[in-house]
Order: sequence, then structure tokens, then C-alpha cells
Amino acid sequence: MSSLLNDDSNRLRVSRSIIEQIKNYILENSIQAGDLLPSELELADKFQVSKSSIRESIKMLEILGIVEIKRGIGTIYTNNTHIGFQNTLYAQLVFQQGYIKEFIDFRRVFETAYTKLAAENATEEDLLKMKQSIINYENNINNGIVNVHDDIDFHQQVLAASHNNFIISLGSAINLLYVNSIEESVKYRPEIAIQDHYSIYQAIVDKDYDSIESNINKSIDVWSDILTSK
Repeated sequence: MSSLLNDDSNRLRVSRSIIEQIKNYILENSIQAGDLLPSELELADKFQVSKSSIRESIKMLEILGIVEIKRGIGTIYTNNTHIGFQNTLYAQLVFQQGYIKEFIDFRRVFETAYTKLAAENATEEDLLKMKQSIINYENNINNGIVNVHDDIDFHQQVLAASHNNFIISLGSAINLLYVNSIEESVKYRPEIAIQDHYSIYQAIVDKDYDSIESNINKSIDVWSDILTSK
């Protein structure tokens, strides 16, 4: 058993070393999203490791959303780190018992925090995008079109206004997890979603942090009622 544990430990250490070297290669060569990375054989020769070790490390990077493996093409640098966050969050939701309350609490804390940061960092252009998102959402609802992604778009605009790449990546992944439950909430009360968005938007414009918190809590209360009633 100890031999197996040592083997696993050594493999993990090698994979981490290779991932660090691939990261340095990407940075040193100014690799951009969409660019093709060297083949597994080329990387194995470059880093003086086995091809299987390279393959294992590339798989780990794919899970993290940093690369995408396309059959017949190769390994592409994508930097879609929100996919890595999403995979981790899905695992938590699937395996953690009694997750619903924790899921609700997490959204309440996280959304309040990034919205306050957005109020602090938002530019005039950011505010215009938020407002236009609400207007588009409202117009669609008035025309009988209820699309959950119209709702999510507002949250994405708020995330973008935080101007923090880590928060944007994490928040984008979390928004994907919310889609089904928000869709249920919007289906029953689309006009309330619009009112909530306008209230949150105005609080951001006013940099009224207490109002941001109270309006987000009110919005999440409606959403959580739908979520917990299922």
C-alpha cells in the first residue's frame, strides 16, 4: 500500500512540475487564447519527461479549463478558467449532503460582495451596459419572451464591472450553476426580476452599499423560495 501511495505522490509531483513548466512556456512565449500548444511529443522532449506524464498533465489542465484538446488538431490554450471553477462546484453540489442551504448562503455572500466591488469600480460604460441589459430583458418580457439568459446577462455585466478577473471567472462559473433555478424563478415572476435588477442597478449607481445588500437579499429570498420548494 505504501508503495502505491508513493507512486501516486511521485506522479502528482511530476504533473505539478510539468504544469508549472507549461505555464512558464505560455507566459514566456506570449501564447494567446486560441493558440495551439506544442504536441505531446514536443513537450516531452522539451521538458525531458515521458509522453504519458505530459498527457496526464494536459488532462489536468483541461479539467481546469486552461486548455482544450481537439481531436485531429491538438491542444489549444483557452484560459477558460471558469470551467475549472464550474467542475469543482458541480462536484461539491453532487457529493455534499444538505447543500441547498449552503448554496443559497454562498450566493448571498458572494453576490453581495462582488456587487459592492462593482459599485466601487464601475465605469460609465459599465453602468450603461447594466442598464441596457435590464432594458433588453424588460422589452423581451413585454413581448412575451422569457429567457433565463436575459436575467443572467445582468449579473454578468455586474461581474464585469468589478474589473477583477478572478471574481469574473468564478462568478461566470457560478452563474452557469444558477441557470435552472433562476429559470424557474423567472418563469413565475419575471416582473419581480426586472424590479430587482433596477433596484440593484440604482444602488450601484448611487454607491449605496446598504441598499445593494438589502436588494440582493430580497432578490435571493424570492429565488431561494422557488429553489427550496422543489
